[in-house]
Amino acid sequence: STTFTNGGGAGGGAGGFVDITSSGDISIFGTVDAAGNRGGNGGNDTFYGAGGGGGGAGGGIRLLTPNDINLNTGTLTTAGGAGGTATRGTGAGLTGPLNHGGAGGHGRIVLEDGDSVISGLQSAAVTPAEGTAGFYRGVFDATRFQGGGLTPAAVTAPFATGPLNPDYLDPIQSVGVQEDFAAGIPTVGAPGIGSTAILVEARGYPMLPDGSVDLGSPTAYFTVGYFEDVGIESLPLWRLGHPGDVAQAADNAGAGIGNLNGNEFLQVRITVVLPASVGPFDPGAFIDRWTIRFEHDQ
Repeated sequence: STTFTNGGGAGGGAGGFVDITSSGDISIFGTVDAAGNRGGNGGNDTFYGAGGGGGGAGGGIRLLTPNDINLNTGTLTTAGGAGGTATRGTGAGLTGPLNHGGAGGHGRIVLEDGDSVISGLQSAAVTPAEGTAGFYRGVFDATRFQGGGLTPAAVTAPFATGPLNPDYLDPIQSVGVQEDFAAGIPTVGAPGIGSTAILVEARGYPMLPDGSVDLGSPTAYFTVGYFEDVGIESLPLWRLGHPGDVAQAADNAGAGIGNLNGNEFLQVRITVVLPASVGPFDPGAFIDRWTIRFEHDQ
């Protein structure tokens, strides 16, 4: 019953995690805050009183770059949250110590750059500070980012192709000749001869009466085709249809850009297949240009 006691304060939430990885310099001019939250206070107006909640533990901050980290006069904090305040009851003779909530423990800060010398460290406000538990600085290690067989994808905004009611033509790309595409597969980012390096998909949007795109009525994505690694960096092999060695996305309804006929706007999704050995700064396969061909009756 709340006549004699009330609920103690709730514990504070833990801090989150901030991870910034860059190939350039990282400069901190403001505050990066991953501190824990304060614990709640105990309930009031009860006979015995109530204890305060514990503070939330601090989270984590990680800044990684092969270049330089400059903290300037900024603030990095993964401090634990303060404990909540206990309340004393209204009963006579209650004079013992109050049961305040304890503070949360500090989290962790990791700073890695090209030489482990962190510019501005002495003038910045950093919690936990260097030399205390939870703080680490060292030399950037690029090997931790290698491996994984990643397949990053880029998606364009919907764009107008020009006329009303277009009929799209399959892209042309002869062996050894750049025609509708200008693409490449650098050796260091090549998945291997005979493997798919780039998957090209597209979906269509109709045009509204005012000439703008009808974002509420897209088609499914359809495969346009893919580039196969043949060992020539500047002249990969273009093939129509869906590749057998790359999983088809759940929202991909099949192959053929002709499935998008009649849609005045297109949206393109390009997926790149990377080998497990690729490093964080190694170039992968790319498309520099695609000439989209269509027929129309305008």
